[in-house]
Amino acid sequence: MVTSDAAHGARPARRGAARPHHDLPRCLLGLSLAAAMLTVTAPIAAAPEQASTAPAGPSPAQVLDPGPLLLTLTGDGATTASLLTCTTATGRVLSGAAEVERALPVPGSLDCSAALATLGTETSLRGTVASAVGRSDAGRITALCDGDRIIRATWRQTGTGSGLRVNGLTWTVAGYRACDWTISFDDGSRLVGALEDVPAVEVVTVGEVATGRARLSALTALPVTITGGEGRYRSVIGTALLLEVEEVTVAFPGGTAAGETLTRLRPTTPAGSADTPPLTPAAPTSAGRRSVLTDLRLLRSAGGLRIVSPAAQQVGQQYGVRPLGFGPDGLAQTVRIATAPGATCSVAARSRRPQARYVPLATSVVGSGRWATGLTATDVITATGAPADGGVDIKVDCTLADSSSVSSEIRASLGQAPIRPL
Repeated sequence: MVTSDAAHGARPARRGAARPHHDLPRCLLGLSLAAAMLTVTAPIAAAPEQASTAPAGPSPAQVLDPGPLLLTLTGDGATTASLLTCTTATGRVLSGAAEVERALPVPGSLDCSAALATLGTETSLRGTVASAVGRSDAGRITALCDGDRIIRATWRQTGTGSGLRVNGLTWTVAGYRACDWTISFDDGSRLVGALEDVPAVEVVTVGEVATGRARLSALTALPVTITGGEGRYRSVIGTALLLEVEEVTVAFPGGTAAGETLTRLRPTTPAGSADTPPLTPAAPTSAGRRSVLTDLRLLRSAGGLRIVSPAAQQVGQQYGVRPLGFGPDGLAQTVRIATAPGATCSVAARSRRPQARYVPLATSVVGSGRWATGLTATDVITATGAPADGGVDIKVDCTLADSSSVSSEIRASLGQAPIRPL
């Protein structure tokens, strides 16, 4: 039997409109974000993949929410990897920015693909919270996230320098994110919840590009579930949206942008040198990310429950099986939940064999409302006798402060290799 209570948290997810541009003023990004805050008004329902039960009762009363909150976030431990590959007209495959630059065909064409991946298992996120409409609400946010998001660009290019032309530029965005989080306000109040998002694959095609680089700017709206709180938010549940503006830049091999020259872009050092030009896709270099938590809908309730990890990783898995094994970075995935502060919760699992019964795995008083159980696939296999490549049902039951109960159940596969988008 394991007893534990760890407060961990989440990082935001994505769904929404994406549009490429080459020099969109940043003031327009702010206007887009503000417009989205005004137009997104529908509440987001809890994802249906988790069977959840609670006692019936009178309709809960609406709770006054703090209004939209501006989050300035930083992440620790997330891995960002980029890869550029191009194929020449003769079929030669070039990999890496330096190799592509050295072998640029003049004249000739290249078919290129550049991928930027951000991935992590139990990656921490933290930041500050302030009112986006001038109220006194302020505080801090902490989160713990699993995710694997990839932005891939493909294109065909001809020429170099000022003669560079790019056609068929296409952005494709895919992946997933799942986080448990806590917002701690300066007056001692808290909100606890989960962010779970598995967006459909987004594809944006651009026309001809005649500059040295292109930038994708995407405004995304991520569904948030609020499972409980303390202080003025004691005994609440609810929903919200997390709005994020994200930018990714691709620099085309052999191209020039404003203030750059081919001398600067072309490598002049031997192969293998660390002094190579920054030609792979790059995320913004700022230390943090600004997001807005908006459209909060809070209701009086003893609390809720979400199983955050193992996370759904593909569209359709919301209604099917979640992998429990290793994340895309090779680290072991564990069972994590978000509930109401002070709940007493237990985790049990059973194999998919006929007449198998649930076996208790762990119990804890979850004072923080977020429980990182530490239970891995190995723990589940040992307790249930399920085969290493088999499937299990995982169930969480919580008793809330008012003695009511909530439960949630998911189906998980064991020993499954990480699912990589794109």
